[in-house]
Amino acid sequence: MSDNDGARSVNVTEAVNFSPHARTNQEIMATGNLVTRMNCYEPGQSTPQHMHPDEDETLYVVEGSGSVTVEGDETLAIRTGDLICLPAGRFHRIDAGLTAAWS
Repeated sequence: MSDNDGARSVNVTEAVNFSPHARTNQEIMATGNLVTRMNCYEPGQSTPQHMHPDEDETLYVVEGSGSVTVEGDETLAIRTGDLICLPAGRFHRIDAGLTAAWS
């Protein structure tokens, strides 16, 4: 945060926003040095393979389950309460499970 910014709080359970058409991706907090986004997935929705060349990505699963595949060969099962770190420069995709929504 810059010197002019004060502390702030966001209730993530109130920020949940699902769509039957595709996963949602919304910014819920940002400063000059950090952006926090919330992705919400209906069953079977996904984020296509992509990478962030210069920054690590951290995921926190508020509710639900799914998987993260890194570089096409390493798959992590994820569930409510998991914290996942994806290193910069590595391709990854995120998939919701088939039976429940997750955010």
